Amino acid sequence: MISKEQIEEIRAYLEKAENPLFIFDDDPDGLSSFLLLWKLVRKGHWFPFTHNLRNAHQLLGAVEVLQPDLIVLLDMPVVDQEFVDLVTVPILHIDHHPPITLKGSHYHYYNPRVTDDNDSRPTTYWAYQVSQSNLWIGMVGMISDWFVPEYTADFSKNYPDLIDEEPKSQGYAYFETELGRLAKIFSFCLKGKKEESTKCIKALMMIENPYEILRQETPSGRLIYKYTEKFNKKYEIMKMDAIEMLSAEKIFLYAYPYVADSFSSLLSTELVYRFPEKIVIVARMKDMDTIMSIRSRCIIIEPLLQKALEGLEGFGGGHDLACGCKIANEDFNTFLERFKVLIDEAEASLKN
Repeated sequence: MISKEQIEEIRAYLEKAENPLFIFDDDPDGLSSFLLLWKLVRKGHWFPFTHNLRNAHQLLGAVEVLQPDLIVLLDMPVVDQEFVDLVTVPILHIDHHPPITLKGSHYHYYNPRVTDDNDSRPTTYWAYQVSQSNLWIGMVGMISDWFVPEYTADFSKNYPDLIDEEPKSQGYAYFETELGRLAKIFSFCLKGKKEESTKCIKALMMIENPYEILRQETPSGRLIYKYTEKFNKKYEIMKMDAIEMLSAEKIFLYAYPYVADSFSSLLSTELVYRFPEKIVIVARMKDMDTIMSIRSRCIIIEPLLQKALEGLEGFGGGHDLACGCKIANEDFNTFLERFKVLIDEAEASLKN
């Protein structure tokens, strides 16, 4: 876990900073974490970023322009040592993916898995421990990351129409409740052209309660609802297309050509909820590479993914049951064949 002392340390850094820079993963967990911490201090700059910061120079330009006195990295599993070396201001890195080790007296790493590898509570959970306010935002981020916190029943008493006091499952909380609808809305806020998505996120920063969005009670709420509804319609069409391709195979592969807005992560998560006996792969095919979101409810897939990638031009990782992967198109079929064999072996082992 992240200790109370560490939570207090994070809060102290945030309250002291005059110009913090928040860099967060472009998913609802990262976005919710940012909103919670920004609403705590209401100052600084921010932007979403793909969760693998492998090239330090991708962000150094922004750091030089914005001149922050604190950098806060949220829900980002990979950070390059060079980035830490080239930045001189304090860095707070809050995450819940497999731990990494970076050096630097100004680099402060907070990950519950450092002390307990089974504790993968999402980044939003820890951001809420810091902020202690706007629980509805915290709940959105947590259930979007397949986690139902211990205070769900208390939250439900205040918002009984958003979620049950005891949801049937994490997937039910995400895909069968109004709180889950908000989680999808958060996801769709990150889609589209940068300037339009930025307006949507700025509107989210103004929202004080979930009904502003769900009931379109305020101008900000109406802007968010209208902006995200167009992506929801595209997503529902893609989901139905994927379901029509369901077969008896253990691996449920849905591949689609590259489009500007990716729904792979959300779609793979919903499909594995609808079909928990399957290993779901949603693959977005680009000119040179294939980007995949892989989900499971029955077999631990992360080590199998790493084994299938050996010797191929690609990389990937994540959690035991939810991974991302990028691989050269020329190696995709080889990867898929290897992965199928490994899944079959793992399934046979479970039956014995």
